[in-house]
Amino acid sequence: MEQSSIQQLISGIRTVNRGRCSEVPQAITGDESPCYWQRKEWIDWILELADSAEAEINKPNPVEADRQTYGDLISVTRYMAGCNGFSIKPLEQWPADTGFDLSELDQLAARLTDPEEISMFTDGEEAEVSAIAEKYDIQQLNDFLNEVFDGRLHNQISISADDEQPVVHCWDGDDS
Repeated sequence: MEQSSIQQLISGIRTVNRGRCSEVPQAITGDESPCYWQRKEWIDWILELADSAEAEINKPNPVEADRQTYGDLISVTRYMAGCNGFSIKPLEQWPADTGFDLSELDQLAARLTDPEEISMFTDGEEAEVSAIAEKYDIQQLNDFLNEVFDGRLHNQISISADDEQPVVHCWDGDDS
């Protein structure tokens, strides 16, 4: 397994000369701390590792971008899960291939803006769900939610009660 650039840097730094045999006797006048020999090749190598590690740290985080991109989908999925007594995992823990286009599902989820319709769509009777799916042309979103509720995606996206994650409860129609 390939190490990340940060792990390589940590491993490299641990090879720095620091033993008594590498000490330079009184190399700096007035400095009582020991100094050590280090080859230029090693210094250049460590600096290259540091550059790679810095690039890795500064690389844009796709999960954060996905969170912003898929906010409506996550919101509707979390709401559906809460109505049915379970929670969902953070997006970064979802499978890479859900079998659905998450961007498209997010656009479909954005069509649901009325809290009462969201409640009926995520926890209503089959006829109510079908009517809303047809009204907004969001059957694919309904298919996805069904897979998360009790299909092949349930174990991959849901959190079991044993995980002690907070459950978002259903909107009961009372905003007070």
